Amino acid sequence: MISYSYLQYGLSAVIKTLKFDHKTFALSTHGAQRLQNAFADLKKQGAITKDPYLIRQYVTARVLKRLVGALITNALTHGTTSWDKVLARALSMVTQAATVGRAGDVALSSLYKGNECLRFEHVRIKLVHDPAGNEVLVGRVKMEYRKGEK
Repeated sequence: MISYSYLQYGLSAVIKTLKFDHKTFALSTHGAQRLQNAFADLKKQGAITKDPYLIRQYVTARVLKRLVGALITNALTHGTTSWDKVLARALSMVTQAATVGRAGDVALSSLYKGNECLRFEHVRIKLVHDPAGNEVLVGRVKMEYRKGEK
């Protein structure tokens, strides 16, 4: 089931994009009313809800591989101002998923006063050979600052 606010946000994004891409686009009063009626009908039918609605979706290795792959492919296809930023974003996603951490566990947060975040001194990565003779990277991450038990 889709939440009312999620659908409303999506529609708002579509309308803003249309206004940006097509300078003459304008939603008429009649069009706006039809959209409101459509939302009301969907709510009546039980297709959308105004109640909080959440389905937990876990970031699996397959999803993470696709995310990082898309990030790098996008940089290769469209160019990037800094590969450091691309690789830092990829590393951030992988680290957050691998440590089952929240963004605040891995990145510097404005809510803290010092350097309470994951730093290079907390990460050890080394190149080793697996039993098949392949070179693999093995890492150890010390979660110095975290909320709750990990």
